[in-house]
Amino acid sequence: MNDVTDFETWAVANWTKVRDQINITNDNQEVDPDRLNFVLASFAGNFSWMIVIAEKESNELDRLELEFKQWYDRAYVGCRSLIKQEEGSSSSPTVKMIECRISVEYAEEFEQYRKRIIDQKSRVNLLKSFVRVFEKQANILQTLSSNLRSEAYYSGGIPIRTEQQFQENTSRTKDYLKKILNKEG
Repeated sequence: MNDVTDFETWAVANWTKVRDQINITNDNQEVDPDRLNFVLASFAGNFSWMIVIAEKESNELDRLELEFKQWYDRAYVGCRSLIKQEEGSSSSPTVKMIECRISVEYAEEFEQYRKRIIDQKSRVNLLKSFVRVFEKQANILQTLSSNLRSEAYYSGGIPIRTEQQFQENTSRTKDYLKKILNKEG
């Protein structure tokens, strides 16, 4: 399995988790009040989970970059010493000469670090995008929650569970409002 496939597998698995945690629709892609209540109730925990995972991967990127820097510094010193030995101690190699030597002497290790860092940056960027998705979903859920509370309030406080119950509640609310309006009129 190559690095791209590994990342794609990881990304799809994590997106599936995110989607399952914030999806408020049923199998027919309709907003499901029970599912909405579940997502509302568990959203803070799921959002916190996403932030923790993003931070964990970000910390891993920092650790990997530090590890690379330490490796590169050792390779730099080693190549500088090697060039000085080859050319005599009186000449001082240029930075470009040392960097070129590192790319030749340590090509495989350098490429492994480069790939690992790119992969880790991709993970961090994807997770940051997921956090932004959660932030937008939080606004949507807040609006839907407010709408549900309003509907529940205006329908006599009866929880709305199905379309049939919604229609019955709407009908009762209309009858109640007509009754009130007729008394006042």
